[in-house]
Order: sequence, then structure tokens, then C-alpha cells
Amino acid sequence: MTTYSDVFGSGTVPPAQESLSEVVLSSNKVLSWPDDPVTDDVVGAICEVNASGVFTLTLPDARSESVGKDILFRNVGVATFTLLDAGGNTVTTIASGVSKFVYLYSNSTEAGTWRTFTYGATTATTVAADLAGAGLTAAAGLLDLNTETRSISGAYTVVADDRAKLILAGGGTYSIALPTAASATEGFFFSLTNTGSGSITVDPNGSETIDGQGSKSIPPRGSFICFCDGAEWYTVGAGSDVIFAFSEYTITTTSGTISLSSSDVSGRMIKIENPLVGNLIVNLPAVAGIYYVNSTTWGGGYTAKFQVTGGLGASITITTGQAVTLYSDAADISLLNTAVTSTTVALNDGSAAAPTLYFTADPDTGFYRPGSNQLGIAAGGVQSALFKTTGVSIPGLLEVVESSDTVYSLVGTDIDPANGAIQTKTISGNTTFTESLTTGQSVVIQLIDADAHTITWPTTTWYSSTGNVAPTLTASDAVVLWKAGATLYGAYIGSGV
Repeated sequence: MTTYSDVFGSGTVPPAQESLSEVVLSSNKVLSWPDDPVTDDVVGAICEVNASGVFTLTLPDARSESVGKDILFRNVGVATFTLLDAGGNTVTTIASGVSKFVYLYSNSTEAGTWRTFTYGATTATTVAADLAGAGLTAAAGLLDLNTETRSISGAYTVVADDRAKLILAGGGTYSIALPTAASATEGFFFSLTNTGSGSITVDPNGSETIDGQGSKSIPPRGSFICFCDGAEWYTVGAGSDVIFAFSEYTITTTSGTISLSSSDVSGRMIKIENPLVGNLIVNLPAVAGIYYVNSTTWGGGYTAKFQVTGGLGASITITTGQAVTLYSDAADISLLNTAVTSTTVALNDGSAAAPTLYFTADPDTGFYRPGSNQLGIAAGGVQSALFKTTGVSIPGLLEVVESSDTVYSLVGTDIDPANGAIQTKTISGNTTFTESLTTGQSVVIQLIDADAHTITWPTTTWYSSTGNVAPTLTASDAVVLWKAGATLYGAYIGSGV
């Protein structure tokens, strides 16, 4: 090429020295500014670079030029080269046959800040890497969606750098604070997944809300995307994994009152761990929910009462060793496991000392299986009765307690053993009796003043000294009636006069 030399030295005459420069890039090289040529290769308005291999070309100190300084690089070689700033950072890469426009955006440091875009054959194109911001990445000259992650394990405050990131919240139970919606600005978003074992509470700033509430709890394996509209916060997809992980909240308080929060009991079973030494009141949060409650055993007749905070609604009280399922409608507490199902239950054999079916307050009293086709009853850990196919055996004494029956004054004329085994009837006129006995039942009936009237009995087979003959009645008589199968039998006991 033709150059013009200064007669007072060997340098070229401006502006020719800044218009076009040619660089043969057969090794890594550093450029110089034309007014301070510390290397043989100076910066021109147009730099044609003949790259014969994969080398680097480094720009001079940015502080020696004004912002807006622009350079057009064209690679006329056969290999791609990398353009570096004075700090050694990559500004761009220029492939064979490609032209890129580079300009100085900031000269506050030696490296400076350089911006680039690529010239095409007829259209100028931008560089994908220059456009890649939060949630984007450059790949093969194109922009792809990209989600970076941040792992936390304790209390945390969301920052601007979390835009488009996925926060992996491990550990136990804690809170994540949100910035003010105004500082986050409309369009800010992040994703959150609870990878830990406890509930995570997301708290907006001050009086701001998330989904219209003062806070939002996310259980283990739960996740959502959180968006800001510049004033409030909203979530999308606030669900949980199909595998729901239960954990247990342990109550160690042994008397008095304890209040549980939503984060205490969300997705958790409740266990009264220690024996009570006094009555206990458990205040549940004023939200709808189902609670699985289990308790240890204790003495003293103490109870644990579950109620909604404030105690204005219905409550449920449990005693020692009980396990129940409670339902809350945010005001009242009720038992949920009261449904009766028709099915069979398989039990272990047990023993007299530890019967299979027993009472929570008396665990050594109940039913067990001593052997094949046998049913045992235990009291105080000792067999009290044994039922077998051949009969019943009682190892100890059989105590017979005296009992009495109510005497029923018959109203009407139907003799029904449901009214009592002993009945009386004062006869005031001719009377026809009916009966409602079934096989195996009997009634003794006393008749007063029956001699002055005609008495008609239901069809009866009578037993008397004169055969199957109805008795002749006096002013006071006693008759016994009984039924065997479909036949009613009768016998005259005697007269009381």
C-alpha cells in the first residue's frame, strides 16, 4: 500500500495513519494508539487482520482515548482470532471473512468497556453475547433461555441478582424475605423450590402481600414462580411433588397452654411426647386443615384439649394414649375418623398378660386367642374365661349376683314379655288376651277379680291335673305362660284366696 512519510521523521502523516492499518496475525499481538506507537501494529479506523492461526489481538489502554472511539475490524485471514481488551478480557471473536464494528463505551479503566456488533453481507447484526442478560445465554450466536441456580439453607433476602434464578431452599424451617416491590420493579421474577425438610415462609416487605396474603408457606418438595408487578407479589404453579413428605411436630409441654402456628403444623403430624402432669390446651391456627394427633400414655386423668386459637368454637378433648384425626374449618374442631366401615380385621394372638384388644386405661384387660378356635378373656393380665367349641370354662369362682325383675301392671290385653317377666292385671270386665311371646320366652301373670268375668285365652296347651283344660279362676290367681317353637303353653300356679 502507499503511505506518506513525514520529512522530519519516519512516521506516516495524519490522517493517513489512522484510516487503515494492516495486521499480519501470525502470533499473539498488542495494538498501539497512533499517537503512542509502542508496538509495530497501530490502531486504524479500519483494521484488516490477516489471521493465519488461532491467535489473540489486544487493544491498547482505553484511558488514552475518548469514549466513542470506533474501529472496524475485518478478518481477511483463514482462522478465527480473539480480540482482547487491555485487561486480557475477551471483547469478541472474529471469524474468517467477518467484519465487526467495535467502539469504546467507557474509558474509566485500562481495560475499558467495549461494545460490538457484526456486519453481514448486506445487514448489520448484533452479537448475542452482548444481549444476554438475566435468564438468557449466548449459544452459537443465538440467545437461549437460561436458568441459573442459587442454593440456600437458612434465612435469606431476595436480591436484584436473583432475577430469573431458581433458588434451591434446603435445610429446615425458616423465612425468605422479599425486597420492596417498587425496588424490584415490575417484571422481576424468580423461582423457588423447597428441597429441605421443613416449611419455608416467603415474607413480603412491610404491608405488601403475596397472592393477597401477608406471607406464603411452601412445604417440603413444594415450588412456585414468584412475580412482581411493582406493587405486590404473585405466584404461579404453587404446588408440590406427588410424593408428599410428612414430618412430626412434637409437643413437649406437659400442662398449661401451647399455641401452634401454620408453619408448625403444615404437612406435619402432631405428637404429645411427654406424659402430662396437668390438663393441656393446644391452640391450632385459625385456618382450615386436617391434623393427625398421637399421644403417649399418662396417668392422673389429665386431658389434652385441641381448639382454634381464641377458644370460641367447638373443641376436641383426648385422653391418655389416644390417636385421632381432627378436622378444622378455621373456627371449630371436630373428629374426622368417626366413619364405620364393614370389613374384617386381622389381629395377632396376644396373651393374657397382653391381650390383642385392650383398653387404653387398662392394657392388661381384654380379648386374646389362646389357641385354635379359642377365645380368651383376660382381667388384670390373668385369664378369666375361656370360650371353646366344647363350651366355656371359668378358671376362678363364678359369682352369681342376685337380680330382680320389675313387676308390670298390664295395660290392655296383649301379654308381651318385653314389658317384664312378671305382670299383673285387674279384671274389670270380660277379657280376651293376646300374646307376643317368641320361642323360649315366658311370663308369669297375676289376675285379680277374674272370677266375676269371662276370660278368653289365646290358643294354649294347658298343663294341669285334669289335662289340657283352661283353669277355673278365683278372685286372685297366678298363671305362667311360655312358648316353645310356635306353641304357647300354660300352667295354673294356684289361687291366693
